[in-house]
Amino acid sequence: APGPVNQPAPADGWAGQESGTRGGSDAAAADIVTVSNAAELRAALKRGGAASRIIQVAGTIDMAEAGPFASSADQAGRGAIRLPSNTTLIGLGDNASLINAHVRVANASQVIIRNLHFRNPCDVGPTWDPADGASGNWNSQFDSIAVSSSSHVWIDHNSFTDAPQTDDKLAVENGKVK
Repeated sequence: APGPVNQPAPADGWAGQESGTRGGSDAAAADIVTVSNAAELRAALKRGGAASRIIQVAGTIDMAEAGPFASSADQAGRGAIRLPSNTTLIGLGDNASLINAHVRVANASQVIIRNLHFRNPCDVGPTWDPADGASGNWNSQFDSIAVSSSSHVWIDHNSFTDAPQTDDKLAVENGKVK
């Protein structure tokens, strides 16, 4: 029986449709890697081509570990975790965390994201849109996880917070929290 690291989604509900959601559960032993920093995570995402992969996160990974993001463009580059098809991204233990990360699943199939604590990324350069709502609003580019044009994606046993950078600690401009 598969262990928790290479477990496919349960065969019920939406995860069980059309042959189920397996992520990288059939990865070869050489394609199961453990990462503990941003550089290792980026390298793990690049290796293996289209082969199935399991990326195990050990401890806390801060995607801005090289220093604060200088701009939204810098944040878009260094903070991005783009998951390809046939990938499982899973936290090891109870404290596996991603900080300043924005996970993107786009045009992909068979992706599992499990057992991770996310500290939501705070956009370093939000933009003001005066046409957003009745009196305008600030808009940010980054979410902890974004899924688009994809199928067979299972996101399970994750937690999300913006602490310690909560809204009450952010500047107010144009009458709105920036």
